[in-house]
Amino acid sequence: MLTTQGYAQREDAKAGFYADWEVAFSAGFAWTFNNPLWAGKYPWNFQWGAGAIHRDYDDPDPTINPLTPETDRVFWTARGFGAAGRGDLVLGTPGRVPRPGIEL
Repeated sequence: MLTTQGYAQREDAKAGFYADWEVAFSAGFAWTFNNPLWAGKYPWNFQWGAGAIHRDYDDPDPTINPLTPETDRVFWTARGFGAAGRGDLVLGTPGRVPRPGIEL
């Protein structure tokens, strides 16, 4: 299964350096396959995805840079593995690795 997602949002705040526009996109896939231990019973799955978030603040933050509004960019990748051992038990290994990039 392939997945994609995106959104744009506005965050308003009294202090302009907390107010921002944010845009994000992500994509990924999930693969379900036969359990190699009990063939045909309790399928396992593997998932992988990646995404990015871009955020522009309205006003400069005086504690960081009083002249230039802040811009944040975050990139991430995630993976997951689920191994079903019984109908009511799944062992999983989720994980997410962020890679922040902040531009002042």
